[in-house]
Amino acid sequence: MTKWMGTLVLALTPATAVAASEETNTDALGAASVSREELREGVQRAFGPGPGDADVVDPRVEILEKHDEGDHERWHLRYRVHEDDHAYAYLLLPKPLPEDGERLPLVLCPHPTALIGKDRVIGRYDDPPDSAQEERARRARQYALDLVRRGFIVFAPDRAGFGERRLLSGGENVSRQMSAFQEKLAERWPGWRLTAGKNVWDLQRALDFLTGMDFVDPERVATIGHSLGSWDSLMLAAMDDRVSAVVANAGGMVHFQPELWEDADELREFLAGDGGGLRADVNLFLMLIAPRPLLYNWSLDDPYERGNPNILEGMRTVHAYYQEQYDGTDPYWKPQLSIHFHDRGHDFPGDVRQLAYAWIERQLDFEREN
Repeated sequence: MTKWMGTLVLALTPATAVAASEETNTDALGAASVSREELREGVQRAFGPGPGDADVVDPRVEILEKHDEGDHERWHLRYRVHEDDHAYAYLLLPKPLPEDGERLPLVLCPHPTALIGKDRVIGRYDDPPDSAQEERARRARQYALDLVRRGFIVFAPDRAGFGERRLLSGGENVSRQMSAFQEKLAERWPGWRLTAGKNVWDLQRALDFLTGMDFVDPERVATIGHSLGSWDSLMLAAMDDRVSAVVANAGGMVHFQPELWEDADELREFLAGDGGGLRADVNLFLMLIAPRPLLYNWSLDDPYERGNPNILEGMRTVHAYYQEQYDGTDPYWKPQLSIHFHDRGHDFPGDVRQLAYAWIERQLDFEREN
């Protein structure tokens, strides 16, 4: 031990993606001429004025408790993200525990919209499920627990306003908890967005210490999320190149805007504003993630699916952009942009989860023997 104590699939993997790209004129994608620096500056502008490099603090990570869960250990962490703001998370370590010198891939698991926060993704509740439907729903959100059982180091944090980071006591709902945290945030950084900015900052501060742990492989880091966690995964990967692969399930509902991809002037004009709302801004997140591997799990039956148009209509263009961004140093590798359509609404059903886990293993070149 170390000292740190019924679906429809459309997957643009290399074989199918090449054929798709032949029908797309990559020369028409003016977005390819806009630099990553320009893109990130535009996204930061949309996030609102917030902290900078000078505001990064020593996290002072504390291990509050360690729990032996049989097939893994669960560490309860407390750490600073600002001078006056502590965050809480679970760090899950698979058994057998990493040996000295062994570095395992890390998967971040931002939670969906649930007041209990990080407990949702490890399947930890105060009361038993009150129905078979509730039991199934709980299993569908425990992706952090599933992944540590497959041998990954897993990090499951509370988002600001959730779990141990709720400011209001009692039975206040999600909207009230988030509003309370936004009001607190505005006292120091007026205009900085809790839903797109603060969340990325907090996850980056966690990556600062996680990638320095001697049992974590900093070159193999993935993030996966459902619903709200999907949004956080996309935004984090867009703003931080330490993330190697992304799975977005039932979230990040992009309003595809072809002019942003095809016309550099249109894109720069968009970047000069303060964003077009999260659904429009996902166009930028996808550009910034390229050419790193991305898997979208999507349902056209999702009540949050707006279409008009969505990722389905834009897939050829997005794929062509991914190919354009790759420098071609490895002739046997193509950017892994995949999309999986299912018919289970706003959910993360078992077969889709298994697909996602196997996809992460392939992207991080990992299969641990237990």
